[in-house]
Amino acid sequence: MAPSKTTDSYLLLTGPSRAVVFIDPVAFEVQLKVKGETESEEKVLCLEVFEHSAVYSFAHGPFIIRKRYSSKRCTLEVRFAPLDNTVEATLVRV
Repeated sequence: MAPSKTTDSYLLLTGPSRAVVFIDPVAFEVQLKVKGETESEEKVLCLEVFEHSAVYSFAHGPFIIRKRYSSKRCTLEVRFAPLDNTVEATLVRV
């Protein structure tokens, strides 16, 4: 994932684009690292794992779901929208 250049204090992560298969419940894992010279020198700034259940979402209609997690080093905000009766969905902006 490459950070985009912005004028504010937020880091917007873009790509890679991936298809998501929604088997209830689905688990998301988000990991933000600072790259080092070698893999052993990399530092994990933020690591979050969360689950989402499709049953609740589809019963109440399509809408954007917002999850926010804070740790000592970062705040992570994830937004997504489960879609019913689709063949495949692709993330275009992460």
